[in-house]
Amino acid sequence: GWTAYLPGGPELEGQAPVNIGPLLPAYAHGIAFSPDGSKLAGTHAFTPGFTTAAGLGVWDAATGKRLGTLGGGLNAPVGGFAWSPDGAELAVAAGGAVTRYDAATRKELRRLPIDRGPSATALAWSADGRTLAAAVQEWE
Repeated sequence: GWTAYLPGGPELEGQAPVNIGPLLPAYAHGIAFSPDGSKLAGTHAFTPGFTTAAGLGVWDAATGKRLGTLGGGLNAPVGGFAWSPDGAELAVAAGGAVTRYDAATRKELRRLPIDRGPSATALAWSADGRTLAAAVQEWE
């Protein structure tokens, strides 16, 4: 598996490196800090090519403590994810849907099915948090 490592350095004066450990025995796919920098989310798939179950883990960025996995573990590869601008939500594209989660409790808020292609490959929130865009590869 891959290990996420938050280095110290001149740009992070006074901050010691934090090793948050492996993203699970898996293949890392993406990683992003919450807007306030307090949390880190990372995707992983359990086989090369992201063809089997995957998940989105959430860690405390200061301590490296794993806070949990969204939905208790997703049963499809994660195509993309994005923090809402206020950090209150995480949107995850997996299994032919985009699912919005409460970032604090990791509980599912809403599941939005995708009817074009297998899943979204990227997500982005508008600055005001009112719109969530999804990039989807359409099949003809």
